[in-house]
Amino acid sequence: MGLDLLLDAAAAGVALCAAMTLAPNARGSKAFLALFGFFVVVAVCFSLTALASTSPAIRAAAPPIAFAALLSMAPLLWIYARSIASLTRPRWAATDFLHAGPSALSLLIGAAYFALPTDQRAAFSSDAAVAPGWARTVAYGFEILKWMLLIQVTAYVASISWLLHKTSRNAKLHFANLKDKTLRWLPNLTALGLLGFVTLFVAVTLNNKIIDDSIFSAWDLFLLSAFAFWGVNQRPIFHDELEISTEPLPSSHSEKKKYRNSNLDKSKQKEISSKLLKAMQDNSIFLDPMLSLSKLARHIGETPNNVSQTLNSYENKNFYDYVSTFRIEEAKKRLRNSNESVSQITYEVGYNSRSSFYSAFKEITGDSPGEYRKRHRSPENGESRGVTPSLP
Repeated sequence: MGLDLLLDAAAAGVALCAAMTLAPNARGSKAFLALFGFFVVVAVCFSLTALASTSPAIRAAAPPIAFAALLSMAPLLWIYARSIASLTRPRWAATDFLHAGPSALSLLIGAAYFALPTDQRAAFSSDAAVAPGWARTVAYGFEILKWMLLIQVTAYVASISWLLHKTSRNAKLHFANLKDKTLRWLPNLTALGLLGFVTLFVAVTLNNKIIDDSIFSAWDLFLLSAFAFWGVNQRPIFHDELEISTEPLPSSHSEKKKYRNSNLDKSKQKEISSKLLKAMQDNSIFLDPMLSLSKLARHIGETPNNVSQTLNSYENKNFYDYVSTFRIEEAKKRLRNSNESVSQITYEVGYNSRSSFYSAFKEITGDSPGEYRKRHRSPENGESRGVTPSLP
């Protein structure tokens, strides 16, 4: 067995382990069931690749099974992405099964393939010419499936990227920390997967042997291992908010339309804004790293939708940016007046990620935390420049 087949066998093992890990949660979760199905069909594909060289019968049966599995991957990944990022409790709908259309077509072509005589089927997995007649029609069907697969994968990867861009905007309406809330790993890995798939597609179409098969296998194993790690550990983004909310969660898509029909007038928004300011300045609630829109709304005795509308319409900020302004002000004070390290300040002001803190600080102040400290502290005695020291 060559290196490429060993790598394919390892990839099948990784996919199978990921599916087994997800199995206990798959029954009660649309997202985890879709991801479970994804890893199952991935395991089938890599198992076929690894075993085809050891058995002529498996090699002859592989084409239709492989197409059915491959055409299931992107739709299952799409259903997973939509469910894991859903602002409502995901439920299976009839429209979800429309995504199985290409796989169903591949099964029909596969049935026609298995109806062929054994010697004609053997030509599909060898360099022999396909016999004219029905066998040639089946061969055209497989060629259509090949191009359909390329179009399908490209379309779904683009759709997932668009969906997760929208998810990132929704996350800023609900969370004061975005770690594990934006699914950045998913579009990155799917884009890398698309790159590898297109390269392999071109190589197979042009019968190009410049790139060794083991390179493709190693690339697949790397991406699959990364995907298994992130996918198994990813929780539904808005799960906690859905558990405690008694009303539909605000979304970036529906906010403007919903606000036009809202009965929340300016005087009420001003009242809520005052409550928010008091919670931030007097109670320093922004220091809570687990602060969310629902948690803040409960703290001031208002509904999440009214708080969200007040922030967006009255304060002209989303929840994440509103909380960040107070966190960065607190960080600036500590950078000027203390010798705490930047890392220490990061977590003490409520952030749970240094990258998020640096990004927010740079956006609000125009400086990095280190630059701000140098600019506003005297190098001789460490006192703040242009700031009156607090009296004891």
